[in-house]
Amino acid sequence: MGDEKKALTKSKWIVNVTSPFYLGSGDQPGNMITHVTFTGDNYVAWARAMTLSLRARRKYGFIEGTIPKPTEVMAVLDWDTVHSMIISWILRSMDTKIAGTIPLHENARDLWLYIERRFCVANGPRIQQLKTAISECKQTTSMTVDKYYSKLMGYYDELARLKPLPACECHKCDCGLGAKLARDRDEEIFHQFLIGLDSALYAAVRTNLLSQQPLGDINRAYQTLIQEEHSRGATRDKGVSESVHAFYAQFDRGKPRFTRVDKSKLVCTHCKQKSHEISTCFKIHGTPEWYEERVRNHSGRVEKSAPAVSPAAGCSNNAAGTIGGVGGGAVAARSTGGVRANVVSNGVFGTNEGGGTPLPSLTQDQIQALMNLVNLEPKSDDRMAGIEWILDTGASHHITGTLSVLVNVRSIAACPVGLPNGCSANATMEGDVYLTDTLVLHHVLFVPGFQCHLISISHLLADNDCTLQFTLSLCAIQDRSSGTLIGAGERRGGLYYFRTVAKIHAAAVAALPSFDLWHQRLGHPSTCSEAASCYSF
Repeated sequence: MGDEKKALTKSKWIVNVTSPFYLGSGDQPGNMITHVTFTGDNYVAWARAMTLSLRARRKYGFIEGTIPKPTEVMAVLDWDTVHSMIISWILRSMDTKIAGTIPLHENARDLWLYIERRFCVANGPRIQQLKTAISECKQTTSMTVDKYYSKLMGYYDELARLKPLPACECHKCDCGLGAKLARDRDEEIFHQFLIGLDSALYAAVRTNLLSQQPLGDINRAYQTLIQEEHSRGATRDKGVSESVHAFYAQFDRGKPRFTRVDKSKLVCTHCKQKSHEISTCFKIHGTPEWYEERVRNHSGRVEKSAPAVSPAAGCSNNAAGTIGGVGGGAVAARSTGGVRANVVSNGVFGTNEGGGTPLPSLTQDQIQALMNLVNLEPKSDDRMAGIEWILDTGASHHITGTLSVLVNVRSIAACPVGLPNGCSANATMEGDVYLTDTLVLHHVLFVPGFQCHLISISHLLADNDCTLQFTLSLCAIQDRSSGTLIGAGERRGGLYYFRTVAKIHAAAVAALPSFDLWHQRLGHPSTCSEAASCYSF
């Protein structure tokens, strides 16, 4: 024991700030020395970040194995201290679940090699995956130049690590072969970057870059494209400013929208009735319009039980969950079967039990005529055959999943469409739909795979200058200026489906007295003909 203390005292081992064995006051075992957390599938990015951090602290030699283990006692203590510190940094940069599976290592290099053998994918399959990803890397409509560049360069960086360029091992060559190979790889990256660009926006810029002699490098091409993107205002990463909602449904119907005032203790001094005061007494001030409308609505209500639900016609289970009908009240549930309210059995528009809410601007004869018009089953265009459109007040845009029904189809920037199941889809094209000769849907979004065809009530009213009137069994679409019936809606399963109306041509004749009418029917000349005959003689 005395000899060991004497050896430690006589040791000349001194650690200065430039020594790789030096640990400052800021170097602690719990430090997070890199911003990249190792999750198991990001080994290349994590290893590169750790390498940079360890080199910045002059500690990468311990990982690389270039710093040999010293023989002096004090030096051995510093050696063990540095290795313990590096091991703690490595484990701190890992996800806690992965760090718990790492066995104990006292040497940082042994730990580094263990992680590489366990998580680094074999070079052969990974190189093939990287080359395939590079060839398929394209700039999509919703991707900016910066994101496309970062994605492509990430593939090339990993490829360069797994398959580095060959270099001279004898260090005696002066032909510059390594520099030539590096230029060839840079030129390959330059061409691949231009190949994957969006041709619809950057075809002209790509031609200009390829026509330069000598060819520019990847950095110059990137700067040129960024300037072009900013000049066009084509920062398409933001997509569209307005989010499109396919459906709207009010899930929590139990919570009131506003706080009701307790009127149970109010008593009117005029009529001696409860629940109101003299300032709002109807016997003094008259019945307001809103109260009369409420009475009419309550008298025409037929659904006295729980709301009926049924599968949404034409909607898949992925897209249709709850569909907001008129006022967000119509609900369609995904089920194999369900109860249907107001089932029509007599014609297209049957009479509901208990009556229905009448259309204020139409008489009973006009309503019956409307039913007959819809029952005529007018001929539809081949383009619209088999397509049923749902009148939806919750949809912010017209949406369809069938491209063949659109005319004047045009490409648009990726437009996210929110679905009721929490997912979203992108609409990449839009067009117009001619429901009738006078009823046109503009800016109809095309969402691939979407199983429903939705008519946004707000856009329908704005584009066609029309009015809509709903009852419990039908919907009337009228021109605002002339009042002409230009469309209708049929209620099925709690939803209103658009129906076209047949054109009826009627000829009106002036009414004639019965004597003159029968006189002409029996073949006698009219009074005008008789007068002309007398005048000729």
